[in-house]
Amino acid sequence: MNSELYNTESYKGFNINWYYDNDPQNPRTDWDNLAHMICWHRRYNLGDKHNYSDVESFMSTLISEHVSHERLREYLLSKKGNVWLEYIEHSPEDVKRYECKARVALGIGESFDGDYWECEPDEKDRMIDMAVDQSPLEDLTPDDVAELLEDELVMLPVSIYDHSGVSIWLGEPTCMWDSGQAGFMFLTKKDALQELGNCNEENWKERAMECMEAEMEVYNCYVSGDVYGFVIEDEDEKEIDSCWGYYGDEAIEDQNKENRAVIDAEIKYREKLNLITDSFSW
Repeated sequence: MNSELYNTESYKGFNINWYYDNDPQNPRTDWDNLAHMICWHRRYNLGDKHNYSDVESFMSTLISEHVSHERLREYLLSKKGNVWLEYIEHSPEDVKRYECKARVALGIGESFDGDYWECEPDEKDRMIDMAVDQSPLEDLTPDDVAELLEDELVMLPVSIYDHSGVSIWLGEPTCMWDSGQAGFMFLTKKDALQELGNCNEENWKERAMECMEAEMEVYNCYVSGDVYGFVIEDEDEKEIDSCWGYYGDEAIEDQNKENRAVIDAEIKYREKLNLITDSFSW
């Protein structure tokens, strides 16, 4: 046994030994999960497997997959986000300057970035649609993405603490020196409605959050090494029963109730076996 002993309990001459599980399953790669956890870290391989090179490519993919063209068009024209569009009809003087009667201008941040689409007034909708399709979605901020996706999915930052041990959680970093954001976790409305019990149009966000928190709790146990296994041994150190893969020590006491029942059954079995053996003794 190479695992480090976590704790032990003696019961009727038997020992219930709990050890740290040195080879637990990775809940994000070995199990089926409903939520998605996308992370980047220079030292640790965290979350789900993915091919996103950076946060920007991840965010733009989320928008492409979950935001309708109409919703994106509305948001860009509202000029609320970091990327915005504006339709401008020119005065006679400006027609000479811009060589067109109207244009759709693209802006990033607080200023026009120099790109625009020339159009006639009767081509307004077509040109706006073209500008939407060519807008640099990678320049949208996480806040922009969250607002665009608020009716499609729930998404929260994933943070990590790394100092004399590692832990991971849903939410913002809590320490400017030893913690930081590692990525994002999200769950779509579609998956929540289809897969979660007692889930409807009114409470899907709440149910999605509960699911994400539950998945994160298990994953944090894996990341922090809070995974255990037990071995039941008799007075001769003979193994009676064992099982591994308990995530979090909250499960230990409940499992020990079952372990005591296993020991009670073993004692009864041995007593019966002894009676049978004695009855055949000469």
